[in-house]
Amino acid sequence: GGAKGIATCSLQSSPMEAYWRFTSLEVGGVISHEEVCGCDPGYGYNVSTEQCYVCRSGEFKEGFKSVPCSPCPNFSSIAVDGSSQCTCDPGYYRGRMESAGLPCALPPSSPRNVTVVGRNTTFVTLSWYSPRDFGTRETLFYSIRYKTSTDLQWALGGTANHSSPNNTVVYTLTGLSPYTNYEIQVVTDSSATDGIPDGLVGNRSETVMAFTLSDVPGPAPPPGVQSAQFSGSITITLLPPEMPNGVILRYNIRFYKKGDGIDSASYITVDSSQKTYSLEKLEAGTYIIQVQAVSDDGPGPFSEPVEVIVSLFPSWAIAVIVLGTVMAIGGLALIIIFCCCLCRCIKRRSNYKSTPLEENAELVAFKGNTGAKGNGVKMPEKKKANYVDPRNYASTEDALKIFAAQIPPHQIVAKKVIGGGEFGDVCQGEWYKPNQKKAIKVALKTLK
Repeated sequence: GGAKGIATCSLQSSPMEAYWRFTSLEVGGVISHEEVCGCDPGYGYNVSTEQCYVCRSGEFKEGFKSVPCSPCPNFSSIAVDGSSQCTCDPGYYRGRMESAGLPCALPPSSPRNVTVVGRNTTFVTLSWYSPRDFGTRETLFYSIRYKTSTDLQWALGGTANHSSPNNTVVYTLTGLSPYTNYEIQVVTDSSATDGIPDGLVGNRSETVMAFTLSDVPGPAPPPGVQSAQFSGSITITLLPPEMPNGVILRYNIRFYKKGDGIDSASYITVDSSQKTYSLEKLEAGTYIIQVQAVSDDGPGPFSEPVEVIVSLFPSWAIAVIVLGTVMAIGGLALIIIFCCCLCRCIKRRSNYKSTPLEENAELVAFKGNTGAKGNGVKMPEKKKANYVDPRNYASTEDALKIFAAQIPPHQIVAKKVIGGGEFGDVCQGEWYKPNQKKAIKVALKTLK
């Protein structure tokens, strides 16, 4: 070995921190070590000069060892100086765990006629023939790998040993999921083939497809629940299990009141096409709800329980609402009756406000310039009351003959009584003048 201590190491050597020379001390049995120097990978050790030197083209040296450089093993070469290993020739390989001093090897050929001969819910049984060429390593074994259509990388399912040529190998790949389509390859391996890049498929079989059988569903996830306030109902959202293991046909809903126990539970079956379901007419209280998925293979386990509170209106609140409604309707009815009475009073009052003389001044035809004392009478304007002085006339009858003209009875039609007095009724009527199409509204006084 080299001299002890870091300070005495040459430029092409390093302290061998991972390579120790152990000596056992007899006192107390305590194990101690001493630090030594060794040449770096790619540098050999010259025993004569006790110096490290660089390995030339076609040579290599692996690890921190105080040994000379070695020529490249069979089926490998290196064209640069200072190499820790040589590169295998095309078509030859060396395993990642194999020593750089081993010759590179030809890989075995691929297995033949890989076939699925059996399957269940969680395993697939394969069979194949051994490869025609076992390669240049003595030990041969098989690696079985698989993946689903959504997996990005292959998973190792296991290995199988084989050393006799021309024999049939049977292997069961376990740990699979029910009702799942798998891609499967069988790879012939030796200690050298773990260095083969994944893109080279010379020792890999063709991919075979295997579909595992269905099974009872896995546990359903806790359902989504929502209780409408004061409605006495619960809306349940049905969710498929994470592992359906087949086609889900329906769901079983189990619910019961907290405190009553599972023996009091009620069950409802819902088709899988329904996404929600509502429980109606429930009593107030806390309910436990669970969901179970069912396939052709049977029901799966129930989901974890979910608690939901159902609340209803208290009886006193309902009474208050009913009383308030009745009072509101009654108050509205009183307002309507008051408004009707007020309108009727206003209408009747307006009917008595005017007199027949004011509304129908056209009934009076005045004649003047004559009288008992020869005084003329001024013609009144429409809509104005007039006073007849009886002293201007010899008698009332004479005044009427001169002052007013008599209307033929057939031109007057009485419609309805609109008032009354001590001497008779006042009626609303219509006067139909000759040669006039539209009637004139008039007030008529009848005498008792």
